[in-house]
Formats: sequence, structure tokens, C-alpha cells
Amino acid sequence: MTEEERELKALDEQIGQISQEAYKDSLTGVGNKTAYNNKVIEINQQIEKGFTDFAVVMVDMNNLKRINDEYGHRSGDLYIKGCCYLICEAFKHSPVFRIGGDEFVAILRGQDFAARLENVQDLRNAFDDAYEQTEADPWLRYSASVGMAEYASDDSSFELVFKRADKAMYEDKKLFKALHGSYR
Repeated sequence: MTEEERELKALDEQIGQISQEAYKDSLTGVGNKTAYNNKVIEINQQIEKGFTDFAVVMVDMNNLKRINDEYGHRSGDLYIKGCCYLICEAFKHSPVFRIGGDEFVAILRGQDFAARLENVQDLRNAFDDAYEQTEADPWLRYSASVGMAEYASDDSSFELVFKRADKAMYEDKKLFKALHGSYR
């Protein structure tokens, strides 16, 4: 291999790495909003072709603002990473995306879709267990509201499934606030 060929190969590898990083959330390593938007386009195309086996899980962290305000953004970052870890553990076989500061989406297919009810309940239990650890630092008491929706035969787009998942998540958040109060 000539020096020029080595340089071109190294440049190609560098471009490939930059391209991959462009689709990752820099804090958590999961897919970012751009990767999520690309996945939505892909799924909408699959829906048009008859693909139907998927569910959307919407996760919105509880108390991130309080953690940031009272303990600083470094503690908030630890809180985000911890919540993300629990989400990724629950849905090991599905893509997870961070679509906002405190919002994550998992798109369940295959094994995770087949076990969706159990996996969502496991995630809720993991958040409940972490939050109940009152002796832990507040930024280690992970908590999030979770909502899930499945594709239905009358859904014409991914967005319709997402809206139902988002609505279910907000119902879960109302329950959390009723039990534990809210911060601002």
C-alpha cells in the first residue's frame, strides 16, 4: 500500500467515525434527535409497505430540573446517564434515542416487542426501586415516567403511535406528581 493509499484509508476511517458520532448523543451514547428522526422516516416507509410489529416507549425523567438547580449540572448529567442506563437495560435489543434534555424514546421490535409489557413493567420497577433509595444522593435516585403504545392497524404513521405513547407517559407523570409532589 502506498503512502497516498494509507492516507486515503485513514481519512475514510476518520470520516466514518465522525459520521457515526453525528448520530449519537454526546452525554449518553444513545441515538440523538437526528438519528431518531431518521428512524421515524424509515419506520414510516415500512408502515407504507405493511410493516406493523413495533411499539414506542416514551420516557421523561422526573426531577431533573430540581437536581440541576439544587446540585448543579454535573449532578444532573449523572442523573441523565443513570436514567439512560436503566432504559437501555430494559430494552437491550432495541434502539434508544435521547430526543430532548430529559426525554428518551425506545422503539421496540423483535425480542423487546414480544416482551414489551414485561420490559416496561421491569423499567418502571427499576425506577421505583432507585427512587425509594432515600439514603442515596438525590442524583442517584433515578426516576422517570414511562408510557408505551403499540402500532395499531388504523395507524397511518409512526407519529400517531408516538402521540399515544407520549399521552400514556404524561398519565404516568401525573401519578408520580400526585404521589410525590412536583418541583416548580
